[in-house]
Amino acid sequence: MIIPNPHFLLLVILSFVCTLPLQAKDNSEALLELFQRIDALNRDMRTLRGENEQLQHQIEKLKKAQKDGFLNVDDRIDALTKQIQMANKTPIKQPAPNKPTSTKLPPVKKPVLTKPPVKPAEKKPVIAKQPAKPTVKTEKPKAKLIGKAEVVKVKEPTIKIRAATPDEKRAYQKAYALLKQNPSAAIQAFRRYIKQHPNSPLSANSQYWIGEAMYSQKNYQGAVDEFVKVLQTYKKSEKAPDAAIKLGFSFYELKNWVYARRALENVTRYFPNTKASVLAKQRLARMKAAGKY
Repeated sequence: MIIPNPHFLLLVILSFVCTLPLQAKDNSEALLELFQRIDALNRDMRTLRGENEQLQHQIEKLKKAQKDGFLNVDDRIDALTKQIQMANKTPIKQPAPNKPTSTKLPPVKKPVLTKPPVKPAEKKPVIAKQPAKPTVKTEKPKAKLIGKAEVVKVKEPTIKIRAATPDEKRAYQKAYALLKQNPSAAIQAFRRYIKQHPNSPLSANSQYWIGEAMYSQKNYQGAVDEFVKVLQTYKKSEKAPDAAIKLGFSFYELKNWVYARRALENVTRYFPNTKASVLAKQRLARMKAAGKY
């Protein structure tokens, strides 16, 4: 067996001993760097978690606001439906029939008998003549009598709509000309027109075109509010059927199928025999075919 040089063995042992602290030092530095990275990751995770909670809170607030908006619209539609039903069911009050004036005849006086004279026995007692009955002219009632009931024909009052004045026509045409070029300016012009001419026969048209302008801008929620105003304030105008059908179309664009169906069915119920009713039936058929209800 060959024994190596003892000096060589000593050098190997010393080099091994010297390298041990260096490797331990490198390992501690690596561990420290690893711990620092882990701590940085934990801080990033906490930051992301906080941002996630804030976003979740904002989403909940948006959901609640949207739900409250739909609930308010639902309440307005219910109130509008009740108003239309009451307007259709309210009977016309007829005046009470005039009872014919009774004509009472004056009581008939009894004939006055004079006493016969004592001496002339031949003469018969003179009987005073009965006074003639006074003739009383009775007015015939204008209404016809059937048994004891009186039939009175009452004509329904006709409501005359006045024509727009020249100033009202000019202001309306000026606002209407802005619809295609600048819908936002047209909305403001029609609002000023309604404020300045609240009793104008063109106010209902102005309110309707405000909703149409918002519908063209795809502001369907704003269009819902404006079309509801037409049905509440001008429910007897010529624009009421158009506002009712556009209300259903606005809910359709909002993908609110429940309200869209209700609004379209109200068009067919309260505005039959109109073009709006035909359009409502077509849209309802499309919704049913698509499984929306």
